[in-house]
Amino acid sequence: MKVLITGFDPFGGESINPALEAVKLLPDTISGAEIIKLEIPTVFRKSLAKIEEAIEIHNPDIVISVGQAGGRFGITPERVAINIDDARIEDNEGNQPLDVAIYEDGEPAYFSNLPIKAMVNEMKNPSSLRIKLDLGMVDGKTKVKSKTFSNVKHNASNEDVYEVASAIESLQQYPVLEIAKIDNTTLA
Repeated sequence: MKVLITGFDPFGGESINPALEAVKLLPDTISGAEIIKLEIPTVFRKSLAKIEEAIEIHNPDIVISVGQAGGRFGITPERVAINIDDARIEDNEGNQPLDVAIYEDGEPAYFSNLPIKAMVNEMKNPSSLRIKLDLGMVDGKTKVKSKTFSNVKHNASNEDVYEVASAIESLQQYPVLEIAKIDNTTLA
């Protein structure tokens, strides 16, 4: 499987684009899928042409375009792509189209075939690693302290999480009572 992932170059006077930086940090393979990373210009029409050229060259199974949305504090997958260029600010070449169809003969909108709700649910409910430490006896009771490490990769195996916890354990002052991977999966 091939996945083409695009990120825009910096725009709006910024020196970097966090979306592009995130794309650059992706590994070359994920779960056996080849990851093709592509920087695209923040220029109307030119960005689309570069993506179409990459599709022709690589023939990817999936295309994911990553962008920065000022004021948002998380990843927000889009369910619908609107066939309209409508710019709040000028692009890197001074273009600022308003209510212009991207494809004159295209549909008004295109719906993603990705499992958007499941993706969002996974992002909202990351796993965590919890390590319980034995601080000793206080008033005849065992005093326990927990350390939690959030945002464990959703696809991290139990063995990988245990290996990391064991490395952390070697740095602890107190003995470890329990190591747990907490999967925060929403069931209903």
